[in-house]
Amino acid sequence: MIQQGESLTLEYKREISSPLKVAKLMVAFSNSRGGRVLIGVNDQGEILGVRNLKLQKKYLISAARDFCDPPISPGTETVALDGKKILVVNVRESRCKPHWCVINKEKMGAYIRVKDKNFIASKTTIRDLQKRPKNSLKSYNQSDKKETFVVSYLKDNERVTVKELCEMLNISRRRALRILVTLRKKGKTFLHTPGKEEFYTLA
Repeated sequence: MIQQGESLTLEYKREISSPLKVAKLMVAFSNSRGGRVLIGVNDQGEILGVRNLKLQKKYLISAARDFCDPPISPGTETVALDGKKILVVNVRESRCKPHWCVINKEKMGAYIRVKDKNFIASKTTIRDLQKRPKNSLKSYNQSDKKETFVVSYLKDNERVTVKELCEMLNISRRRALRILVTLRKKGKTFLHTPGKEEFYTLA
């Protein structure tokens, strides 16, 4: 796992410095495809080990119980590598999306995982997450070459806008938007609305 590098379903943490920070990550994994956190490994993939295993587990329990709504139940295991202890945290994809990061019971944001980063979900994405169990049962028809192109592109790139898709496929804005909206409805993409220009990421 360490050799793979950080990804959609894998993140390294030198250590957990606060329950809130790891709560955001667990919420993002729960709202996406699930994932693993390797505690005791730095961003470069160097094995440092966990100095205070008891404290790290305490932070995890607090994060999952007090800073996630609904609460999350991660699994943990300790692995010895090069004479050092690595804490492996397993977070499953949730069946009751969306999960929120909360402080004093006040919702601060619903996060999703995109590549190796965590994004705050837009209102549209939150609605999609609520429908996701239903959407996930729909079969994805790969016969549409343009839809297949978008999915393949987003596997290698973090995001795509309607304008970028117009230029790449030499199609009208209306056609590009229809492709992206169709993929979103099929549960294949997420819509983000951070500012003036919306963009889509792989779900």
